Amino acid sequence: MPELPEAEFCREQLERWTVGRPVQALAVLAPKSLQTGLRKGPALAGTEAWALWERLKGQTSVQVLRRGKRIGWRVGDVGLIVHLGMTGRLTRSDVAVPHARIGWQVDDHWIWFEDPRRFGAVIPVPGEALLQRLSEGLGPDAWTGDVADAVRGAKGRTKLKAWLMDQKRIAGLGNIQVCETMWKACLHPDRTVGSLGEDERQALVDGIHWTLARSLRELEGLDEMLYLSSRESTPADFHVYGHAGEACRRCGETLVRENRAGRGTFWCPACQPTPG
Repeated sequence: MPELPEAEFCREQLERWTVGRPVQALAVLAPKSLQTGLRKGPALAGTEAWALWERLKGQTSVQVLRRGKRIGWRVGDVGLIVHLGMTGRLTRSDVAVPHARIGWQVDDHWIWFEDPRRFGAVIPVPGEALLQRLSEGLGPDAWTGDVADAVRGAKGRTKLKAWLMDQKRIAGLGNIQVCETMWKACLHPDRTVGSLGEDERQALVDGIHWTLARSLRELEGLDEMLYLSSRESTPADFHVYGHAGEACRRCGETLVRENRAGRGTFWCPACQPTPG
């Protein structure tokens, strides 16, 4: 599942491929992938929504943004939100790639929204509303936003793993980045956010920036987006994620894996002691 680093890679791709160039043609191979909103909204319906989509043709790509795991593309006076879902990616090819759902011809090349499991979506919005719609329901961006302020203000008995995975708290973190962050900060996933001391909160902020910086570096120089969780495809070198049963690089204790917040969670029982 794509997290912030993969979304940022796609943003940079789209920016490099399109900005300053006109969209010459459109392709809709899977109409259900064109939606009116996020969270499994309906396929496009009504003249206004379709008019926004059709108006892309002939307009020039202006800007590509990102908030959390979402990508925003401004083409003339039309905006597109690209939601990658679980398996979405952008590919440039002269012919439709397998699992292509939506396509745009820019110059002599086609750019395809590829989505094998169909959990992603492309959502046309008025250009002037793009940033607002892109940011709806999201906390500060984990890479470019004020994460420190969000972490300092965390209160209550919500468990740390669940809090970090909540996109309303901090946008862009997924299971991989959260596991790596908690290991770096020496914090157990069952700690409540209200129990964190000042130094622990700073360690959490530093851990978020550390793991994102490492993951973004892993993707540098690649020609196409690869999921960091696919260890056969990319040399992503995680410290705890995927290493259950192996020795912790920091202390040598055996790493464990258990379900937390609905996902397989990896940690070191020595470096990240159980609360209480």
